[in-house]
Amino acid sequence: MKKLLFVIFMLCSAAAWAQDIYDNAELVTGCPAWILRGIAGTESGYNPAAVGDDGISVGMFQLNEKYHEERALKYGEYDAYNPEQAVLIAGYIMTHNLHVFRDYRDAIAAYRQGVTGVRRHGRTDWYVNRVIKYGRK
Repeated sequence: MKKLLFVIFMLCSAAAWAQDIYDNAELVTGCPAWILRGIAGTESGYNPAAVGDDGISVGMFQLNEKYHEERALKYGEYDAYNPEQAVLIAGYIMTHNLHVFRDYRDAIAAYRQGVTGVRRHGRTDWYVNRVIKYGRK
């Protein structure tokens, strides 16, 4: 079902929906658009060509390419440099995190640290605060 939603999303342009990619991703994944905006701003300054972590994390959402195959199997193939595709993957990651923690601050921290990292070390509040700041602009 998620793969079908991904295809439908890709076929419908943001202009046709009269919304932006974050609003569209919220409709598809359930992750609030403001969180996705905040992650994109925090991770890359909204730069779809961003490269970090010595080339491992790429695109506007700095998706870690070590997990590309696993995510592609789960959500469908995607290009991390394509904002319309990457926002969906980020939305699915965040929806999972929100399901695990039921607390948006911990879920946002887990985007950076992973679920295990937050459970072991607690959340990184500086990151959460930055995402919230960018998301609320």
